[in-house]
Order: sequence, then structure tokens, then C-alpha cells
Amino acid sequence: LEDAGLGADLLAASQVWQRREAPASGSAGLIVAAKGDYRRILAQLYTDGYYSPAINIRLNGREAADLDNTTTLRQPVTVELRVDPGPPFLFGDVEIVNPPLNYRIGDAGWPDTAARSIAPGALARADVIDAVSDEAVEVWRGQGHPVARVADRQIVADHARNILDTRIILDPGPTATLARPTVTGSDRIKPGFIRYIADIDEGARFSPEALEEAQRRLNQLGVFSSVRIDEGEAVGPDGALPLEITVADRKPRRFGVGATFSNTDGLGLEGYWLHRNLFGRAERLRFDASVSGIEDVGQFEDFDYFLGASLRFPGVPVPDTALTLSASTEQTVLDIYRERSIDLGATFDRRFSAELEGSLGLGLDFSEIEDELGTRRFLVTSVEGELTYDRRDDPSDPRRGYYLSARVKPFYESEFENAAVAAEIDARGYLSFGQTRATALAARISLGSIAGGTPEELPPSELFFTGGGGSVRGYGFRSIGTRSSDDTLGGLSLFEGSVEYRQRIGQRFSVVAFADAGQVGDARSPFADFDPRLGAGLGVRLRTGIGPIRLDVATPIARRDGDPRVAFYVGLGQAF
Repeated sequence: LEDAGLGADLLAASQVWQRREAPASGSAGLIVAAKGDYRRILAQLYTDGYYSPAINIRLNGREAADLDNTTTLRQPVTVELRVDPGPPFLFGDVEIVNPPLNYRIGDAGWPDTAARSIAPGALARADVIDAVSDEAVEVWRGQGHPVARVADRQIVADHARNILDTRIILDPGPTATLARPTVTGSDRIKPGFIRYIADIDEGARFSPEALEEAQRRLNQLGVFSSVRIDEGEAVGPDGALPLEITVADRKPRRFGVGATFSNTDGLGLEGYWLHRNLFGRAERLRFDASVSGIEDVGQFEDFDYFLGASLRFPGVPVPDTALTLSASTEQTVLDIYRERSIDLGATFDRRFSAELEGSLGLGLDFSEIEDELGTRRFLVTSVEGELTYDRRDDPSDPRRGYYLSARVKPFYESEFENAAVAAEIDARGYLSFGQTRATALAARISLGSIAGGTPEELPPSELFFTGGGGSVRGYGFRSIGTRSSDDTLGGLSLFEGSVEYRQRIGQRFSVVAFADAGQVGDARSPFADFDPRLGAGLGVRLRTGIGPIRLDVATPIARRDGDPRVAFYVGLGQAF
């Protein structure tokens, strides 16, 4: 065949070719497979727009179609496959009978739909006809007709002109409203609560999107191993479409453990225990504990630790919002300061769409700080709001898309009577290249600023630091700040930037080259006296079912006294 792409398609369709390395089950098995290839190859030719082919499959010189299945073939068997596809066909007269509103053949207003590909003069691929039929039915369903279907398809091949006349007849069926769904399958979650979270508006016009959102909300509860919303086959006499929600419960309890390691930050261990359904309405109780900075096992007082508990109430106050109450105690020990804190919080999380999420929280934090300024105590009351817009193809290993996040936190520090506002934005973008998208470029920039207060009268936990495996690799965790004598203090502004070149090797491995930059400043502008710290290095990734395992090796550029010569980091997921 002159068309290499068509030849590859036909070989992929041939079972005899695909199983050439695996012996058939005797002569009968080979004959049956060869006879089936006529149908499979013909279907592929139709898919590629060829409707007058000649197909010959010969076994030891005899046409397979003429052989009885009991024929004994002389070994070894010579298989000859010849295909004359004939000329490609183009669409001629194309008509959709009963089309959905504003759905037109070849309409440039539908650039990403099958309707554009079936215009007269386009290559008459059979799969385009299937796609247009399915698409038109889905458009009807989106316009409130749940039982829309393809009533008939009339396709005529004109071999004299090499054109395909196509007529697709649609039956939209009646419009319908949404019925009150029945609920089955759960022994632990109350049916009324399942209906409440699904939030299917009884009596509203039928909408596939409404059912998809209902299924998404139920899956997001995390208490079901499966969720299915089945539509009735016919609209009821009252004009409503029957619906049934079927769920399967997951085990209510779960625990997990993890570990991280860096030569600059030491060993870290963490674990959690959770109950997914405390009171029968998918309330989630979770306990978390972690210890890190483990370098000398005898220095217990110098470990970082965290102990926290949270209780999440989904559907409060509306189905797409959840309320989380939390309490925690924590110690952070760095070369630059030691902090012990107790935090209380209440946060509302809201999912506005598949891409947009937001949160609004109240916090009360008490902390004790030991640093070069002495021992200080702070009491911070805060309100924190955050919005994230996520268009990444895979959050754990993104290769396409982008991610945007914005955070604003007004807070009041009672000890020194400081009112301040912290703001931070984070933007990430991803591009991939090649037929298999094995090569990817990733970039990230983060900017932050605090208005109000001074570094001496604000707790370090509210100030900016950078450095470490998730920011500027090559440096220790939070080791980049502002300088006071020989110590590092937090700052009022932040700049972070990273670029990565990611190259997949085979199915499981990737190599990464990266460069990071970061600066923390005394001024409130992230770009004041701009002189960021730089780090660069190489990494490898091992793809697993829960995300890539990451190993990065980095070195600081223009190394300062006290900075490591080489730092390496192990973790789960990409650095950003």
C-alpha cells in the first residue's frame, strides 16, 4: 500500500498478523482466524473511508474463504494477505433528520465536534458517521430529551463517483424532568443523606450534566467504592425520568504510613488513622502524626513533630460545601528558630466546578518562638481565603495544562497588637511534545507579600521562608530568608521560580533536569533588591500507581557558608 498509515491500520486489524508469533490451534484455528480477518479488515477499510476494496487471504495459495474449517493444511503454512483498497470515498449528500437545535453539518461554530468532519467533500470515514450519530443524540439529551436515539441510518455508496450519501434519522423522544431518585446499596449511609448530597433537583428539566455532578459529589465523599446513577428506559406518564442511585460502601476505617528523606533535613516519618463515616452522614474523623528532622536519634527534643485531629462534615451548609474543624500541636526546629504552637481552626471548602475550588477559614494560633530575638509569644486570630483553578491533566504527574492559586490571609497578632494581611499567588504551566508526549516542560512562579507589621513583631510561621525539596532545591528546608548578623529570619516578601525538563524513558522511568530560584526580602515587594538564590540539579522518576516516586539531586549556585554542597530529596509526586 502506498499509504503507510492505512497499511498499519490493516495489519493492526488482522488477527492472523497480530498473532503471527503465537501458533494457531491447528489448521482449523488458522482458517477460522483468516476467515474472520475478511470482516475485520473490511471494517477497518470502511473506518478509513474505502468502500470498494478487494481482499484476498490465501493459505498455501488457496483462498481462505473457500476452505472448509476441517481442511488440513500442509505445514508450515504460507499466509498471503493482499488488499486493494480502491479509491477513497468522500461524503456527498449528508442529511440529519430531526437535528438538535443549532446542530448543523459542517458548522464552523462547532470546531471540536464530529459535525464539522462530516461535511460534503470530507473523507467519508465510517467512524465519523458513528461519532456524529452519538454526538447528535448527546446534544438532544443535553436539550432535555433523555431517551433520544438514532432511529435509522441510510448510507449509499456511489461507486461511479466514489462518494457516500449519508442520511441519519434521529428520534429525540419526549422532553422530561428529573424524578426523585431511589437509593440502594448502602448499609451505613442514610438514603436521605445520599439524595441530599446528590442534589438532583426533582422536577427540573433533565440534564446529563446534573447527573454527572451528582455522581461527582457522591464520589467525593470518599465513603463509596462505586457510585452509579441509572436512568430509566422510558419517561414516566408524569413526564419524569425514573432515576436510581446505586452505591457500594467502602470499609469505614483506614490508616496509612509514610516516610521522606533528605540529606539536609534528615528522616521523616508520618502516619494517619481515619474513620470515614462517624455518625452515618459521611463525617470524616482523622488523626495525623508525624516526626521529622531525625538525624541523631538521641536528640528527641530537637525533632520536628506534629499531632493533629480533624472532623469534616460534608454538605454543610449546602451539598457542595464541607465544614472541617481542626486542632493541632506542632514543634518546628530549624537552625534559625524553634517554634512550638497550638492551632485551632474551622474551614469551609467549596467546589464551584470541576476546575475551581475555594476555601474560607477561621484560625486561632498560639505559638512560642525561640530565635536570635529571644523568646517571644504570639496569639494570632486570622481569616484565610483561597481559590485554586486546576486545568492539569494529572495532578500527581502533570504534563499538560496549568494551575493557578491565590491566597489572602488578614490576621491580628494580639501580643504586639499588629494587624496585617498576607497574600500569595502561585502559577504553574505544563507543555508536552512528540507523538507520545514523552517530553515535557514545566514552569512555576510564586509571589507573596505581607502588608502590616514588622518581622520582629510577627511569628515566623506567618513570615516567608523558602528552600528545600518543594521550592529551591540545593538548600535546606526554609533556610532562605533575610539575614540578621549570621542568622536567617523570615521576610515580608517572597519570590520562587522553577523550570523543569522532563523526559520519559520507557513506560516507568523519567529523567528530569531542573533549575530553581528563590528570594525572601525585607521589603514588601517580591522584586525589591532582586538577587535570588539559585539551585540546579538532576532527578529521576519511577512511575507507580499512586504517582511518581521522586529522587532529586541538587547543588546551590553561589553557595554561602553553611549551605550544603549537594542535597538530595526523596518524595512522592513531582516537585510541582
